[in-house]
Amino acid sequence: MIEDLNDKEWNYVFGLFSAELIKKYAGNTDGKNFYLFGSDSMNEIVKETILREGVMPENIITESAG
Repeated sequence: MIEDLNDKEWNYVFGLFSAELIKKYAGNTDGKNFYLFGSDSMNEIVKETILREGVMPENIITESAG
């Protein structure tokens, strides 16, 4: 993974999920759908965060990785 950080073509964000990331990459969340895929605990943490940012529950689709 560390070697990927030196690759100029590497175009991903890593770190803790936060409300700031939502604002930076999604902007206004009105009417946007959010697809969550991961462990149940990860999905729950992300869901709580995006709900606090005003995302409507019907705009959150989750799938568990197990």
